Amino acid sequence: MAPFDQVDFMYPEQIWDVNNFLEQLDLPIETPTMAVGALDDGMVPAQINFLPLYRATFQSPFSQLRPILTQQGSHCAHSLIYGWGIGGTLMRSFFLSQSPELRQRQEIQESLIRFRLQGGTEFKPFTQFHSWAWEVNLRERELVLKLFDSAPSPMSPGPGSKRLTVPFSHLPHFSRPLPKSPIEAQVFSRWANAQLKWSPVEKPRAPAQAQNSDNGINLLLTWEDYH
Repeated sequence: MAPFDQVDFMYPEQIWDVNNFLEQLDLPIETPTMAVGALDDGMVPAQINFLPLYRATFQSPFSQLRPILTQQGSHCAHSLIYGWGIGGTLMRSFFLSQSPELRQRQEIQESLIRFRLQGGTEFKPFTQFHSWAWEVNLRERELVLKLFDSAPSPMSPGPGSKRLTVPFSHLPHFSRPLPKSPIEAQVFSRWANAQLKWSPVEKPRAPAQAQNSDNGINLLLTWEDYH
């Protein structure tokens, strides 16, 4: 970073004095960069941090910095509050807007998959759930769709949440390999939350999908792939 170039710090507070980004806004930012901030940030108040950056950026038409300001999000919890689907869509849209060559290779894929409902047979309409998130269960080798009744927290999935699962062997062919290690499981989960959209299907589209009349729900998976 430019503020730290050849600087010897004598006391801790000097780090913040030197790293005052407001004094660096006149430096050209040539690489497209997205910055996300929230008005309810309790650690670094937006009034002294993100709002000055937000205002200054729009006064600099040559800057490639694109700030996005939201009402909620705390310090680092945008995906937790708004859901991984919205967070992933936001990042993907920004990347694609800066990479027009990718859109020329873009293909929309879809596949009808039957998921098993865990936690009983009672199931309310999808629209009544607060949010959702994909997760990889590496031990059971299955993909899990978690549905939350209320806003999830890092310590608890929330009361009344449901889990829909499908084995790896029943998943369609994705452009990325299925995970075999914990690190690969994290990467795959992030990809799914950013890319893998779903919608319930009342009736199967093909007779082959009508088998297995167990406690399951048909979901149409949609994702973007590149050739």
